[in-house]
Amino acid sequence: MRSVKIPVSVDIETGYSENVNQVISNIEKLYYAGVVGINIEDSQQGKLNQVNAFSEKLNVIKKNCEKQNMKMFVNARTDSFLLRLPNPVENTLERIKVYQNAGVDGIFVPFVSEEDAIRKIVAATSLPVNVLYSPKLPSYETLRQLGVSRISMGTFLFKSVYKNLETFTRYNYEETSFSGAVVPN
Repeated sequence: MRSVKIPVSVDIETGYSENVNQVISNIEKLYYAGVVGINIEDSQQGKLNQVNAFSEKLNVIKKNCEKQNMKMFVNARTDSFLLRLPNPVENTLERIKVYQNAGVDGIFVPFVSEEDAIRKIVAATSLPVNVLYSPKLPSYETLRQLGVSRISMGTFLFKSVYKNLETFTRYNYEETSFSGAVVPN
């Protein structure tokens, strides 16, 4: 991370292996490259992993980080809202408790957007709670008041830039002119 002067966190999906030792090896490589935090998710191929098995994986990861004296922020992502499961709040609350006991440093709940759900999730843990940007989220100020610690932009910025590039390119191709294109200063 010699290119940036801010902390870098990486989304490692499920760790890029079923084998926890390989996941740990992947995390160590990231750490020695300068990464200070990871998001690791509790679902694969559209299904939630078994809560206790995922919790054990988190526990092994955290214990290895401590043993190796690696200061790595482990953010456990739980996908009940992403997968649109029945009772996503209750499912998330159950998982948060188990993941917190496994020693993670933060909880990431993508696609939660209702104030009451966010309030319940934040109240259920002493860990920082992170949400994913969506147009349905309450305002930044409301999220702050609810106790949200971080808002991930996910792929939103990339998709927004790409969509604007596509619009700009299409306009120029169809109009064969730059005269009507909206270009930021």
